[in-house]
Amino acid sequence: AYRGGIIGLIDGVTIQQPSDGTGSILTIDSNGLSTWNSQSYGAGIEAYGSGSSITLGNHINIEYFYYSVVADNNGHVDAPSGGVTGKYAGDVNFMARGGGVIVCTPCSAYGASDNSDTNNVLGSNYDAERNGTLYIDGSSGQNSQVNGIVGITGGAIWAHNTTLKGGISNSGNGIAVWEGSKGEFANTTISGGYNIGVDSTESSYANINNCTIDGNTIGILADGGRISGSS
Repeated sequence: AYRGGIIGLIDGVTIQQPSDGTGSILTIDSNGLSTWNSQSYGAGIEAYGSGSSITLGNHINIEYFYYSVVADNNGHVDAPSGGVTGKYAGDVNFMARGGGVIVCTPCSAYGASDNSDTNNVLGSNYDAERNGTLYIDGSSGQNSQVNGIVGITGGAIWAHNTTLKGGISNSGNGIAVWEGSKGEFANTTISGGYNIGVDSTESSYANINNCTIDGNTIGILADGGRISGSS
């Protein structure tokens, strides 16, 4: 949906590219590390531009796109009943950027990795950046190379009661809020082998009330950011 386009409902579909190297993804190894073909930057579902919106039902599966779902440049994607699964993305499974908004309560993200350039690896399950907003209460994320959930450059995140189950090869962060981003993560479980469970930098803020953070190299790190939580 572009520049004011509206799609009233998508439901009951699998949106899938080939996984044999002829689509966007080039290779994926047994650990989940992926490489991608050049210029493979598309999304399975994308709302781009002010007034653009897509409503999703709760029977959707998206596989082998560089982005599973994107809301960009003030576009909106609304999945109020959840049931949307994004698998095997490159940069991000679910991305809200440039003022875009994703409501997905709850959704599921599995596998996010781009190891094509080992000097600039990518791969996050959920990302809110450049004033993008994620409302993903109850969602789950697993097997990301860089972040489970990340806010960058003013991103806003509501992710209560979420479950994050480990980076690839003990890498990345479970939750990261950077560059003035803010997030609410109450009752979230972060486990299974991230480098940092919760990371807050550069005047960012994370609330982690009643969270369980276990089995990561570093549990909680505030480096120029702020983290608060009880229990």
